[in-house]
Amino acid sequence: MHVMFPGVFHRFDDGRDVHLASSIDGESWRWVPGGEVVERGQLGSWCGGDLNPGYGLVPLNQDRIALPVMGYSLPHKFPRGGDEPLGSMGWATWKRGRISAIVADQSGGFSTPLLTFQGSSLSLNLKTRRSGQVLVEIRDELDVPISGFAFHDADPIAADSLDHLVTWNGRSDLTHLSDRPV
Repeated sequence: MHVMFPGVFHRFDDGRDVHLASSIDGESWRWVPGGEVVERGQLGSWCGGDLNPGYGLVPLNQDRIALPVMGYSLPHKFPRGGDEPLGSMGWATWKRGRISAIVADQSGGFSTPLLTFQGSSLSLNLKTRRSGQVLVEIRDELDVPISGFAFHDADPIAADSLDHLVTWNGRSDLTHLSDRPV
């Protein structure tokens, strides 16, 4: 998986925000849904006029990652001059593993493409709201729920975890699905 952080210019307010694009092969790129991942601050703040993304994610510590950004207090084409610096360096930071997500504000669902399962269990990086929950169902290559792994068998997940073990009726062992398309 490849990612890039292009600055997207907005002609009518003369500044850029930073978006996220991803690619499986490094040639065909898609925008990650959700809009900007770094947005400009309030006008007059160090990053309120314009943003330029840096290159690459930087690990800051055990649980934080950052993208270097150059922030400008003035819009892109605003007249400049004098003794004021043109911009200031800063970090756009995220909790490691939390730079993008699938969000369902009320109710929602999604499916992965058909893949060949490798391993013995499934874990999820997820965060639910107070009354939210996640249910996981595993389907076969014909898109039919696998017995014992349907939504009605799923143990509801309400958590904030980067690596939450998924269970169905208390079981997490998926070794019998290894090397099988699901």
